[in-house]
Amino acid sequence: MRFAALRDWIYPLAEPLSSDEVNLNKKREQECLDFVSSHSDPQSVVKAYAELERYEAERLERVEARLNTILGLTSITASLLLGGTFVLVNGGLSDSNLWVRSLAGLALLYLNLQIVGSTIAAIRGLTRMTWHAPTIEDLLPSSIIGSRDTNQQLAVRNCERHLHAEQNVNFKVTQMAVAHTAIRNFAAGSALVAMLGFASASIQSPGSAAAKAIRKDPDIQKLLRGPEGPPGPIGPKGEPGISATPIQSPSSDHRASRPR
Repeated sequence: MRFAALRDWIYPLAEPLSSDEVNLNKKREQECLDFVSSHSDPQSVVKAYAELERYEAERLERVEARLNTILGLTSITASLLLGGTFVLVNGGLSDSNLWVRSLAGLALLYLNLQIVGSTIAAIRGLTRMTWHAPTIEDLLPSSIIGSRDTNQQLAVRNCERHLHAEQNVNFKVTQMAVAHTAIRNFAAGSALVAMLGFASASIQSPGSAAAKAIRKDPDIQKLLRGPEGPPGPIGPKGEPGISATPIQSPSSDHRASRPR
């Protein structure tokens, strides 16, 4: 397993592009611009990039909708985890064993870390970015330049605008992938915590730890009873009780009166 894959299970992050990848992207953009500027039918190129812009707009809408959904889910989950953290801090597991308290603390730390990671990624994905909007020259043909030259310039500007929009949307997709990875980690951590909680509940015997300690330790029992005081004065002797008359059972009387 690579270090990046192992790190993603702890705290997912987006890896920066290497120098080779950056150079490859620049080369691809330049090839795209060269292709557009030298195309024999610039009007068809303009129509093609109009379709690509609509596709990028739809992709942007879908990605931002998912990022908003992730942000809503993390806000709800964070409120639940915050309550669990306060319970642990206030001694909610004080009667449990040390290893149970340690595992609960580590689990809360890990789950909170994943929620923080997914929230930061969703916020970064929804951050305002710069976009190249079409100008009036892109929408109205020029009366000075010929139709072919106008379409060629428009095709180049559309290509540049599309490349910039694609870069922005790809950044949002990367942040969405980071948020999804953090949610995957949260789901796996929650399942592990549930299994450990079930195992701990099965092993532990019911009852309070303080009550168990009192029943087992005679010194604590003496301490709770307090010091034994001097004997008090002896009270007057009570009246004697009434002696009870013995009662014979009916079966014995019947046997005694039977003739022989």
